[in-house]
Amino acid sequence: MLDMIPLFWWPISQRVVQDIVFLRFMVITIFNPSHLFSRLEEIGYTIKPHGSGKYEVRKEHKGKQIGLGEASYYLSMIQEYLFDEESIVNLIQKIEVTTINSAINKCTKAELVIHQHFGES
Repeated sequence: MLDMIPLFWWPISQRVVQDIVFLRFMVITIFNPSHLFSRLEEIGYTIKPHGSGKYEVRKEHKGKQIGLGEASYYLSMIQEYLFDEESIVNLIQKIEVTTINSAINKCTKAELVIHQHFGES
């Protein structure tokens, strides 16, 4: 993913980074996307499967569709870059508010670019 911080710059010891990079040990994440999908459904989104392990995320607002496209982007933020589920939900809510407040009148596609950082903003 663009603008994600490489493992070497994460706030973990260099020894741990070396152990991961040189495969002396492996980091495994166990993640069930149904928890994220349930949370998104609670705030009005519909999740539609399409294809093997692919999901489309949408919400209708005043007769207009807000589509977040393929959910794999958000899922990889959790699985590969260790974002927590609530931060993804908050991000999606900010996208929704920004989209609604921009008064877009026609079909528009906006590209989302995440800038990962550690510590206080």
